[in-house]
Amino acid sequence: MYYVLVTDDNGCKSADSVLVTVDESAGWYLPNAFTPDNNGVNDLLYFYGTGVKEFVLRVYDRWGELVFETSDFKNAWDGTFKNKPVISGVYAYQLTITFKSSKVEEVS
Repeated sequence: MYYVLVTDDNGCKSADSVLVTVDESAGWYLPNAFTPDNNGVNDLLYFYGTGVKEFVLRVYDRWGELVFETSDFKNAWDGTFKNKPVISGVYAYQLTITFKSSKVEEVS
């Protein structure tokens, strides 16, 4: 809650307040594409979040094999699996987020 009290040059006073709420479920972002071609632009896939206590991101190839997993904000996928670049294509992900409010969200 934010409160404001204003007094003008004539001594007239006015007060108001506003309640600000934060929707933690909207406090995360995972890009839907990236280009790991080592050109220095958009090469890494990072998970971004606010109000997040912990998360687990898993990326799977088209055959369901796990090619990347992290629970560290600093750890990004560089488009490799077993130290080799993966083929360009569509990959599925599973994301489990636990917010500081203890709410859990699962996205795939």
